[in-house]
Amino acid sequence: MPLLPFIENTKPSQTPTFIEVECKEQNVTLQYAQAKKALLGFAKEGKPLHEDGPVHLYYGDGSNAHDPIRHIKKIIIH
Repeated sequence: MPLLPFIENTKPSQTPTFIEVECKEQNVTLQYAQAKKALLGFAKEGKPLHEDGPVHLYYGDGSNAHDPIRHIKKIIIH
């Protein structure tokens, strides 16, 4: 599922410049242009992501398809 509808749903007062993804071990920063193309995965093989979820974040270009961003706690729009 695309990340963009979730960003737009927050109704930011101005165009965001970057997105901060807070994870269990580290934070990941994405430029807004990159975040607009990102995808969220909620399940794998039809099963919820209990161990390393609740969601996985994939770059829109597929460069992290085999190693998505995991253990996401919070997404902050700046």
